[in-house]
Amino acid sequence: AICGIEDAVRDYVKSIAETAVNNASVTVAINKVSYNVPTAGDADNPSGTNGSYEFTVTVSKGAQSRTTGQKSISIIATPFSGIPNADAVAAAKTALVDGTVNVAYGATQDDKTAAVQSYVNALLTGDAAGVQAIVTYNSGTGKYDVALSKGSAADSKSLTMTVTEAPDPDIAIVDTAKSAAEGASYSNMTQESATSESIIIMALRSTAETAIGNGSVTITINKLSY
Repeated sequence: AICGIEDAVRDYVKSIAETAVNNASVTVAINKVSYNVPTAGDADNPSGTNGSYEFTVTVSKGAQSRTTGQKSISIIATPFSGIPNADAVAAAKTALVDGTVNVAYGATQDDKTAAVQSYVNALLTGDAAGVQAIVTYNSGTGKYDVALSKGSAADSKSLTMTVTEAPDPDIAIVDTAKSAAEGASYSNMTQESATSESIIIMALRSTAETAIGNGSVTITINKLSY
């Protein structure tokens, strides 16, 4: 493919030289001095890198020939038509804003960081799509640092996040159990059945357990007087 491009460049400058000479009886030859292949633009280098073709021109007719001094042309690289990586990273940085994430009760710092990572990933859309974001927790600042990269482009941003931890699920269970215990009907006992304090406590606990109906709840009877 490169040879084909070089041949096309040689034919191009030959055509220009032939037009300039404007004499079909004169033979025109192109002598390559150097050829630098252009590099098409990409997301990291949108403009690409121009190439060049250096040459001399030999004109001849019969036994006579002459060669020009060295000449050169630039070969303009094909520019990249998509979103450059630097622009994508800049768009990602703009898209990242402070926010709030929810985590389960008892979440570790790793859990919280993972939640912020998901939050950040969801923001990387549009021009920021495809940008890699790596979130880490900065214990010194209490912020979440985000390293952004795509191709050779890179940047970073720190976010102040509100991490809301769900309440202890046992709170609701214990509150429900307390209401049930308060609403239970504790029957009076006869002297014959209430033979000891421990027997009384056992009977009261049994009533409370039945009312609460949750074996995961620990029930303690607290004596106020006897």
